[in-house]
Amino acid sequence: MTNYIPSGLLRGSRQCAIGVLAAVALAASACSDSDTAAPTNPTSFSTSAQTNVVFSTGSTTVAAVPVFNASCPTVAPFRVPIFVFASPGGAASLVVTKIQLQFTDTSGVQMPAVTLAAPVPITQFGDALEASRDALQFPVSLDIGCGVGRFGTVVIIVDARDGHGRRHSGRMSVNVR
Repeated sequence: MTNYIPSGLLRGSRQCAIGVLAAVALAASACSDSDTAAPTNPTSFSTSAQTNVVFSTGSTTVAAVPVFNASCPTVAPFRVPIFVFASPGGAASLVVTKIQLQFTDTSGVQMPAVTLAAPVPITQFGDALEASRDALQFPVSLDIGCGVGRFGTVVIIVDARDGHGRRHSGRMSVNVR
């Protein structure tokens, strides 16, 4: 004797079995057997342009310029002019938020750090949008000589933020002769 199964019942059983198998596979892939307690890091999305912000100075050696009418401690006898450049390298709307300068003379005596908050870039030609594609230029000067020598090194730390909220930082040094 042969068993007779109606074809409609067989078709419904296959669809039901496939649905159950799909649900089991989905549930199994959503679970993990490992007990990792490490938090998940957020995914960062980048634009098609690579953002490679570069900070630099106009020169690696600068001269300490004598200041006339110097009177320590109110007016330091020397001024060190430095140009700081920030090249956006594809970063949208780069804004320099802080420039910090610290001078150490050749005998190792350090002046207190000087922080310039949110300096304003200068543009020689064109507008700020055009400048943001190339390099932003910041003329800064540091007064030295009261309690420290005339020659040494200025360490410059630049902090910036781009239009996507990413922070950028750079550190460079300039010899003072």
